[in-house]
Amino acid sequence: MIKALSYYGPFAMEWYFCVLFCFLGLYGALMMKSSFRRLASLVLMFSSMLPALIICGKFTEDMHTTQAMAVSLIFLQVLITATGLAVIRKTIPLKLFRNIKQKENEKEN
Repeated sequence: MIKALSYYGPFAMEWYFCVLFCFLGLYGALMMKSSFRRLASLVLMFSSMLPALIICGKFTEDMHTTQAMAVSLIFLQVLITATGLAVIRKTIPLKLFRNIKQKENEKEN
């Protein structure tokens, strides 16, 4: 553990980027109105967790557990992204169809 601390130091620059991207992803997921932008924000938040997980594994010198957790996190990220894109793909044509119908009704009136 001393080896890892001497290499990274107590405040490694990677931690700042991980925290920054995590907060940006959280802010985007909470504040964006578009479902696609919310999904991109969630992907950004999950992507910021992976380097933090690897750094923690370096600190504890238990890379086997860290690798298993990293693969699980990647699998979870792909699952969330695929599900979100499928939902967005199903809902966007319905919204477009409703908007076209509303515009046609407004032109008739």
